[in-house]
Amino acid sequence: MFSKLSVIQKKVIRDVFIGYPGSVHDARVFKNSPLYNTLPQKCRDKYILADSAYPCLRHVLTPYKDNGNLNEMERNFNYKLSHCRILIEHTFGLLKQRFRQLYHLKLRNIESICHFIRACCVLHNLIQLQGTE
Repeated sequence: MFSKLSVIQKKVIRDVFIGYPGSVHDARVFKNSPLYNTLPQKCRDKYILADSAYPCLRHVLTPYKDNGNLNEMERNFNYKLSHCRILIEHTFGLLKQRFRQLYHLKLRNIESICHFIRACCVLHNLIQLQGTE
């Protein structure tokens, strides 16, 4: 099961899009997500930080492709972008740590799996916003 999460500060999940098989490319999933079609309205003066699997768009920042010829500014940008994206990875890890059922779902119905993952994200956000475990 493939899911895309958008994360903001405090490791709160801002957007979740679930349902594609894991074999589908990130860019394709993103282009078919509701977020993709509403980027200008939802982002306005903000940006989504993404890895190189995503398209570089006005509101989506991706790293420079490193073909061995990056200048210092581009390498620095890639480093800082990577450093910021660690928050997303930490949020994924925290979500899976809190809800270990996500590692081995016993559900078999795709719709039930999607509902379960969304519920875990909502509960995760409540915990994060309350500052309690």
